[in-house]
Amino acid sequence: MERASVRVGIIAMLIGFALAGCGSSSKSSTSATTASITKADFVAKGNAICGTGNKQRNGAGKALGNNPSRAQVVNYVRKSFVPGIQSTIDQLRALGAPAVDRAAVTSMVNLAQSDLDKLKANPILIFNSPSLFHGFALKAHAYGLKQCARNA
Repeated sequence: MERASVRVGIIAMLIGFALAGCGSSSKSSTSATTASITKADFVAKGNAICGTGNKQRNGAGKALGNNPSRAQVVNYVRKSFVPGIQSTIDQLRALGAPAVDRAAVTSMVNLAQSDLDKLKANPILIFNSPSLFHGFALKAHAYGLKQCARNA
């Protein structure tokens, strides 16, 4: 019974991470694109991007059922979760950033990419690293991206 509740908790955590996302690892140290966008537009479009990604990852996560094995969760992380978060990161990065906030937005997106890169390298972190995406979530939520990293 306790094992099942741990697995359900892991699934909830995975779904909650469904934030996160922006940019490929090859872009992780680059700044946001040079296009300028207003903060209001960035926040609205960013929340829409994260919301769409959340729905996609939630559906894939639910397919695991209530009692997935460790191997099933790791496979989900590798095959669905990581690529989904990467897509979200890439889309956020492609928005550009408000000129006055370029450094802050780039830093925020790079935090998400850094944590995603850690997860790519070691999917087992999903089981024992509750701080994954937490730094990104704090910055994203403060900036107005409430749909990104909702439960991180």
